[in-house]
Amino acid sequence: MKKILVYLMIAIAAIGFSGCASSGTKVKVPSSMGTDFVVLKNGNVYTFAGKKEVKKTKEIKSEVIKAIYFAKKYGKKNGYRYMAIVNKNINNLAGYPINNVNSFSRLLELNGNENNYNKFRFSRKGSDYLLHMDYVNLKVVYFKEPMPGLFLWKL
Repeated sequence: MKKILVYLMIAIAAIGFSGCASSGTKVKVPSSMGTDFVVLKNGNVYTFAGKKEVKKTKEIKSEVIKAIYFAKKYGKKNGYRYMAIVNKNINNLAGYPINNVNSFSRLLELNGNENNYNKFRFSRKGSDYLLHMDYVNLKVVYFKEPMPGLFLWKL
């Protein structure tokens, strides 16, 4: 009887926590790229999940910019020439017009509050947002050719 209860509790816990992480298959990343991010692939969407917890806008900005550079480097190594950020609150495929690090960095500065990341515009928590459970959660789609009418990032 105890074994059944233990298995039942494990099953309930597994179901309860199944939505806590970004879904997808973990992708092997060359060691030369570093270990700051876990890369997950779900269909044609790659998620770059940060390993460092962020609490302040300055930390968020730094980690997001690192994630963008990491995603660009990863895409280039895999033969892509362009990428689009596809998070729910920042989505190039939905017409979001920022496609370079300088403009993105400025946007983060304009929308942040140095001491309270909860007031930060992009801090909505959820696996589709730029931040998830206090960690950077950058979602990207790659392209080999430019797509007319879309604001894509050059790699």
